Amino acid sequence: MLRKSVLALAIAQPTLVGLTACSTSAQIITDTRLLQKITQASDESLFDASSPLLTQGAFEQAAARLYTTASLSEANSLLYYLRAFSYFGPVDELDDYSFALLTSGLSNLASTEVFVASARLQEQFAVTLYRYYANNEQASALARLSPLLDNQFIQLAKSASDAEHDYALWETLRAYGLLLNVARKDSDGESIS
Repeated sequence: MLRKSVLALAIAQPTLVGLTACSTSAQIITDTRLLQKITQASDESLFDASSPLLTQGAFEQAAARLYTTASLSEANSLLYYLRAFSYFGPVDELDDYSFALLTSGLSNLASTEVFVASARLQEQFAVTLYRYYANNEQASALARLSPLLDNQFIQLAKSASDAEHDYALWETLRAYGLLLNVARKDSDGESIS
């Protein structure tokens, strides 16, 4: 039944999001030691509010690394770190530069073969969108990432039904729901230029 509902949503989906935005790419000096700590950290240490990895600098390193990674394992670790950061990191300290890095990293990652072939990365991508972009301040960045979520949704709706694809599909639908709910509650929002 879920699959039929998903396919029905696929038909209506192009009307949900039809925005585009200019691309922004930001540069950062890579700290390979810090990135290694992030990608090798245990889940428990990432989801600990006292983790020394939950800093704006570490966030920016992880976001920037998404732009260049071609490794499934590294991309998954980076996205999982970003998930943990959204719960326990100083999200309020992130600035336009931080979000430019994240948006560029996510945009580039979503265009790679490793991303297209991995339901787990697609699940993490959807979660990252609703954890970081459900606000007026990031509306322009979300407009740039929305077509990628649309493509992901279409691909997942056509995929085989198994636990990995179903979780990715669930988080993709959840991203739409949460993002649209925020838009509904704040319908005046900020204009996108």
